[in-house]
Amino acid sequence: MNNYQAYNDFYLDLSNGIQRCEAQIADFLSGGKSEEAKVMLGKREALLEMRYMLEAYRKEEENAG
Repeated sequence: MNNYQAYNDFYLDLSNGIQRCEAQIADFLSGGKSEEAKVMLGKREALLEMRYMLEAYRKEEENAG
């Protein structure tokens, strides 16, 4: 597997994780579980940051090569 495919796979995994967090946040909020929703929101933010860092790293690699 080349780096490009590995980046794409990891990006997709992060995006799927973000979507799962968003669904769980909605479920928690509709069930009145605001504390659990806050925890999931934190996890979502961490995944978003990881995805952003991955994009920046990929751009840096493309510019270097």
